[in-house]
Amino acid sequence: MAGLRSLHCRSTASACSSSSSRPARIPAIVGSSWISGFTIVQFGEAAVAPLVSAARQGHFSEQSSVLYALQLLVEGRSDIVIAGNILPARIAPARLSTESKQQIRDLARDLLKPSDDQKAARRNTEDGAALKAIAPTGTLRVAFLGGNPTQGKVDAKTGAVSGPVKDLSEELGRKLGVPVSVTPLNGVPAVLESLKAHKADIGFAAIDPTRATEVDFSQPYLLGWSSYIVPVGSALRSVKDVDRAGIRVAANAGDAPDLFLARNLKNATLTHLKSMDEALAALVRGEIAGYATNRQRLLQIVAEDSRFRVLEDNFFAVEQAIAVPKGNAAALEIVNRFLDDAKASGFLRGLIDRAGLAPAVDPAPPRK
Repeated sequence: MAGLRSLHCRSTASACSSSSSRPARIPAIVGSSWISGFTIVQFGEAAVAPLVSAARQGHFSEQSSVLYALQLLVEGRSDIVIAGNILPARIAPARLSTESKQQIRDLARDLLKPSDDQKAARRNTEDGAALKAIAPTGTLRVAFLGGNPTQGKVDAKTGAVSGPVKDLSEELGRKLGVPVSVTPLNGVPAVLESLKAHKADIGFAAIDPTRATEVDFSQPYLLGWSSYIVPVGSALRSVKDVDRAGIRVAANAGDAPDLFLARNLKNATLTHLKSMDEALAALVRGEIAGYATNRQRLLQIVAEDSRFRVLEDNFFAVEQAIAVPKGNAAALEIVNRFLDDAKASGFLRGLIDRAGLAPAVDPAPPRK
């Protein structure tokens, strides 16, 4: 019987092994003794039900061997011999009905499902690998741009951080089961450098092609709109009015709005200023016609200073994202899955509302 596959089974409390068998007479296991002399009786349909029942009740100790034999049977490539407390039988694939083959396919599918213990062990292994990838010190170390209200705010007296960066970091830390340390830094270059030096595990920054050569960015989580602040009496009403010959505007060097305008302004002149105070002074003196930055920051200024107003529309939606050290694909996948959940659950919308960022900020759409 070339190609014959034998499955030796006994009662529920005993085990089963699988081996190749050519003779027509095979041993069977009963209790702990070997008994020879079983004559193979050829069955088709009659042997399927006992086989399926025994496998589902856990009579087989080598489930992979059982699965392999079942697959061969359904594919019509081999016979199966069952011996022991189940009626000794040789099952010929050619004699099985479509229904019986489907029963065996269902059994094979179920045998592939991991047990609860296997699932728990896999989760523990995956969780351990995840922590090593994204929080190797046991604490999730977070860096962000301290002067960007779209990301978060820092209390001048206590140093306490609030806003999206705090909510997202703490929620990610909760899911990972680790404490979180959030550090505000001065400028995007400092955030990127902290990742490159492995002083931070994740960093909050706007996506830009020039930065993507230094770190890896997640999908965007927020869209922070950018516009111009102008003197209240300015003739400029729309961002379209700005890009004209003779118009001089400024931005903070290296910020996302600056990088965008450097690539897209065709006629206006772009210059750089170091601070908002310097920009406001230049606006008052007439040295620049407008200053570009995120709308949230601009709205905060005009709420306190009636000399200025913000243009009605926006020139750019800054994609705020979470960056990880370059090449850390495992950490990036963890962050992206976390952001998938944050978007689907409404968590992102909730943190925008709590921070009072609307309408200057919107949740980014789900990734495709």
